[in-house]
Amino acid sequence: MGETKTNDEEQKSINIKKGLKKRFPDGRFGKNNPNFKYDIDIKKCIFLYDICHKNSTEIAKELKCTKYCILKVLHDNNIKVRNSKGKNNGMYGKHHTLEHKKHISNINKGPLNAFYGKKHTKETLEKLRGKNSHQWKGGISTENNIIRKRPEYLEWRTNVYKRDNYTCVVSGKKSGKLVVHHLDSFAKFPERRFDIENGVTLSKEMHNKFHKQYGTHNNTKIQFIDFKERLGDLWWKNCGN
Repeated sequence: MGETKTNDEEQKSINIKKGLKKRFPDGRFGKNNPNFKYDIDIKKCIFLYDICHKNSTEIAKELKCTKYCILKVLHDNNIKVRNSKGKNNGMYGKHHTLEHKKHISNINKGPLNAFYGKKHTKETLEKLRGKNSHQWKGGISTENNIIRKRPEYLEWRTNVYKRDNYTCVVSGKKSGKLVVHHLDSFAKFPERRFDIENGVTLSKEMHNKFHKQYGTHNNTKIQFIDFKERLGDLWWKNCGN
């Protein structure tokens, strides 16, 4: 308790303060919060959390106060807050009943949803994108991932599926997972990325076999023709109807 707080601990404390301010924007936390009980046994609270390893929800239930009251006590006494994964989670080893699952589902639908009928403004959407997003990880999305989510790519993929009647052109399979394969490499031939004639439908099994044999870069149409002639004929002899 008396040790100097690390940067991670300081950040955790800052996050707790932000969480309290977000929940009580008018400053109703601490002494200003009517739910905060200063007659709580602080030593017992710390003992239950630090020694007995109970989570904040369990302690709040035992001491008959709010979870945020417990977090405030821990913060004020420089107690490092544990994450809520695994055994630290209050629901660890427990399961919601079917009735409770249905209740949770219903309260998040239609008029009961707090966001029902509302939309984010353009300003809010901008705050949630890119570097402003809390999920921002320094711009690690590759050009490949970005392009594959674009409408042009999705339309190209659908058109290839339709042309091939949602059937693997090597094995003839319709069932299972299908993918669209670029004959001439996606990376090496950017001008052919959305060319329907440069795409073929393959089962995931055949697609993995192709790339296992020819690698995942600099693939060409010639490689695929060779693959189809050799492996396709072999597949039909052994597995085809």
